Amino acid sequence: MAWLLIVSIVVMTIPIIKGRIWEKLYGLSSIGVKIVVLMALLAMERSLPFLMDVSLMYSMISGAGMILLIVFLMRGGVE
Repeated sequence: MAWLLIVSIVVMTIPIIKGRIWEKLYGLSSIGVKIVVLMALLAMERSLPFLMDVSLMYSMISGAGMILLIVFLMRGGVE
C-alpha cells in the first residue's frame, strides 16, 4: 500500500514541474493528501499516536494554505 502512495507522489510531480499555476496547485494539494494518508497508515501500523496527531495537523495546515493560495490567485495574484 505504501509503495502505491509513493509511486503516485512521484507521478504527481510532473504537473508541478510542467503545468500551469492551477495544475501546480492540484499537484501540490494531491501530494499533501497522499503524505497525510501515508503518515496515518504508518501511525496505525506502528501504533504511534503522536504521528497521527502530526498528520491531522499537517492536513489542516495544508488545507488552509491551499484555500488561502486559491483566494489570492482568484483575486488577481501573480499567475
